[in-house]
Amino acid sequence: MNRSWKPSAGPTTLSPRLEQWRRRGETLQLGGHRLFYRQAGAGPPLLLLHAYPTASWGFHKMWPALTERFNVIAPDLLGSGFSDKPAADIYRIEALADQVEALLAARSIEQPHVLAHAYGVTTAQELLARHQERGQRGDEARQVHHLHALAPEDPLQVEVLDVERA
Repeated sequence: MNRSWKPSAGPTTLSPRLEQWRRRGETLQLGGHRLFYRQAGAGPPLLLLHAYPTASWGFHKMWPALTERFNVIAPDLLGSGFSDKPAADIYRIEALADQVEALLAARSIEQPHVLAHAYGVTTAQELLARHQERGQRGDEARQVHHLHALAPEDPLQVEVLDVERA
């Protein structure tokens, strides 16, 4: 059995909004693979971790409001969006967290707030566990917000939901 992954032909053109998203992004080489990400805004750092099988584009409706208040960075984890989709074993939670840590280090971002959706929540949990294992005090960690399910008592989630309604 041939286990090598071959990309599908896919669409030859993207919607104008999605093409604009791609053009405004950058890539980082990680272990021979391209990791796509978007970064914009000013203020405290905010890391957005997407669900699966989506990508950073899933945050596009809230992007303008978030970038007004935060330095937002949103990767397409390997296997998603505009990042490479290698056949290698890079899709474990530990490997995804490694990718995020490498991106944050390359961009000189320390202790970001984290907004994670669905599958991104498990990556965020791994990052938080690593933060604690390194002996960094938990009260020094930035806030972590999960959009896995509605949690109306979470002020950032309420704000994000209000942004999406606007």
